[in-house]
Amino acid sequence: MTKKFKKPLGKWIKEEEEVTNTINVFNPKTGQLTQEEQTTKKKVDVVYEKRTTDYNFCKDFEHEFYIIDHHKYVVKCKNCPIHHHIQPGIHYIDKDGHVRLRSNDMVIY
Repeated sequence: MTKKFKKPLGKWIKEEEEVTNTINVFNPKTGQLTQEEQTTKKKVDVVYEKRTTDYNFCKDFEHEFYIIDHHKYVVKCKNCPIHHHIQPGIHYIDKDGHVRLRSNDMVIY
């Protein structure tokens, strides 16, 4: 079960945020410089929005890849935003769009 989000969505609100600053402190007796952390509270304007998914992913081994960059050997799926870098001496794309090994024709992606 999901918990209900308690803050308002789509509205600007002010929240307090703790900020840690590092301060250099000089000790005149010993002549040493030490660092101390100081925590202060600061008000920040924040807006929360509902997250939406803009795309769906394919199931494993159901991608249809095509080459989008012949110089870097990048392949991308036609149906979802997945992309991979392949090695042309080791992998190839078959007619169904699967990335396979050249040595034993095993489907990789």
